[in-house]
Parts: sequence; C-alpha cells; structure tokens
Amino acid sequence: MSEYLFIRPNLSLPRNYEWFAYDDASGNVLSSGHVSSIEDFARNSIASPERMIALLYPASAVKFTTITYPEDDFIDDIEDYSVRVLNKQGTNYDVLIYKHNELINIEKALYMLGFPVDIIVPDVLTLPLPGKNDEGITGCMMRLGNSWLIRDSKNSGKEVPNEWFDLFVAGEADNHKYISLSELPDNLQDKWKEELVESPYAVLAEGAIKNRLNLSTKQRKINYHIKFIRSWSKVAVMIILMLILWFMNISYKTKAITQEASDYRNQQRTLLSQIINTQNRVDDPVAKMREIVENSSPIGTDEGFVDLAKIITPYISSKRDIEIVSLKFERVRKQFTIQFLANESFDTDKFISGLSPDFTGSIIDTKPSRDRKLSTVQLRRTKQ
Repeated sequence: MSEYLFIRPNLSLPRNYEWFAYDDASGNVLSSGHVSSIEDFARNSIASPERMIALLYPASAVKFTTITYPEDDFIDDIEDYSVRVLNKQGTNYDVLIYKHNELINIEKALYMLGFPVDIIVPDVLTLPLPGKNDEGITGCMMRLGNSWLIRDSKNSGKEVPNEWFDLFVAGEADNHKYISLSELPDNLQDKWKEELVESPYAVLAEGAIKNRLNLSTKQRKINYHIKFIRSWSKVAVMIILMLILWFMNISYKTKAITQEASDYRNQQRTLLSQIINTQNRVDDPVAKMREIVENSSPIGTDEGFVDLAKIITPYISSKRDIEIVSLKFERVRKQFTIQFLANESFDTDKFISGLSPDFTGSIIDTKPSRDRKLSTVQLRRTKQ
C-alpha cells in the first residue's frame, strides 16, 4: 500500500475537515483541500478503495501530561475520557488523555461513508524529534494553516493559534529552543533554528505512517486478537507441562504443592501478626484480615481526599456550564485546586460561595482560552 488519504478535523465551531492524499512510495502529496462536513468526502469522491485512511487528531482536542502513580488527586467522574500510557519511567507515566466518544463518533461516521480508518495519531506527534547533533534543542514546530503545531518532547505537544504565538514565545524560557520547519518571525531568526520543508503535509504523512502510536478501533481489535491467541497458546503449553509433570511423578508434585501452600499460609500468619500486633495464632489469616477491614471505618475519620471529594463532587457535577480541566488535592491543608473552563459571564465568586460553609476559597488566576475563560480557584476545608 503506497497511497494514503489523511484527514485532520477541526473540532471547534465552525467545523471543517482538512485533507490531503499522499503517495508513500514517491513521497509526494497528490492533492489536498477542505470540506465542511464528513458527508462531503463521499459527495466529492475524495477517497478511493486502494487508499488507506489516516486520521490526524488535533492536539487541541487531547491533553499530554505526566502523572505519578499512585496518587490521590484524581476525580471519579472521568467516564468521558480515555488514557493511553505513552511511556513509563519508574512511577512516572507520560499519558495521552482524549475524549473517546468524540473520537469514536468521527471514526464511525467515516466508516459509514465507506472510509474505514486505519491510522489515528495526534497531529503533533507526527513532527520529527531533534537529532543527536541538535544539542540544546528541546522540540520541533511547524506552521499549518492558522496554527502552529509544537512538539515539545517525545510524548507531548500542543497546538497554538497564530494570534497566540507571541504569547507562547514570551512564555518560553531561554533554555527552550526549537527547530522550526516553517519560516519564523524576524525576532526569532537568531533565537531558534530553521529547517524549512517544502510540504508540511508530507511531514505529517511520514510521521503518521511511521508512528508506533495508533488510536484506531481497527488497531485495538488487531491487538486484542493477537493477545487472545497468545493467551490461549500459553494455556496450551501449561496444560502440556502439567500432564508431563503428572505422569513423571504425581506424588512428588502433590507433596511439593502441599508444602508450598503450608509455607505460604505461615507467611500470611506472620504478616498478619505484625499488622495487628498480636502473638495469638490465627488459623485463617485472609478471613481475619477481611473481618478487620469490614469492621473498620476509614471514611469519615480523617477527612482525606475521598471524604472531601464526596462533599465537593456533587456540587461541581451540578454546574453544567463549566468544564473541569484539572483537580488537585493537598492532604495536609485539606485544600483543592480546581482549574475549569467557563463562559466569560460565569460568576466565579458565586461558584465559590456556593460551597459555604463546608469550604472557603479564592480565585488564583483567570485568563482567556479561545472563546472562554480558564479559571483557577483554591478551596480549603472549613474547620468543623
């Protein structure tokens, strides 16, 4: 397969779909354009049976972040989102967060029109990474239409509208340097490096085709099928080994298993004695631990995250005109830091006062975010 049809949706209003056809064998962009709806792909006969379909998911619709697990600053209402782990280093995880229903709906709509999607990858992750000779370079950027796509690390990136590009530049420290695949403004010519490309579409195509990340439903089914086959292969091997061992020496195996179970039970008893600080023999450590857990009442005793979240979550959920971006909790201070998007007319002070007398709060920061405002507030538990 050498020809691909790439589709990059604009998920903000008014919606449109940028597309281009790419020949992998020659490295050439064959054609390109925009349509205002998914149905227009069928009306204009843009796709052809011999072309694979690739969806470049916009960086503005996903969130890249690094989390440390385990931690206690998660909220329970995350059914709308999917999380893909991109990298693990110790207890730190680089993750990609996206609205799975939104992505699946686009994929289904294309499939119904005869365009089965083979590849889905965030557009910013198709940009190349700095090479070994690019010492001090932290990322790569490229202008595409009315936005800049910025890949700031191996597993993260962002989309910055043209009108916000100066703010992005001002917010970057001097030690953050980028390779730009598009022409930079004059004030950045000496600060950052230019490696101009002839076709931005070709860059996106090559990066998507070679990318190991694929969010498509088709790819998930393939992975599941492979895992299913491998799991049953392991089962078959284990059955054969069990039969061999049984025929070789069933009596010895039984004795070994019995001794192993006895040793394991003794380890349970020792561990339980250390936990509950008792010298008395416990015949069934598992049952005893279950009894201790059932009779304990951790919730409501120290007002940790779970207790306070039960108070604050219903209130936040009732506010249909805000969109939660992040929720963090400081256990020592019993303090939440909430970041959310809302319309300019949203009364943040009223939002905070609505949590009285359980919480007191203050507005930490407010700034515009597209056609809405991004607010950061701190809520502290009132002493009872």
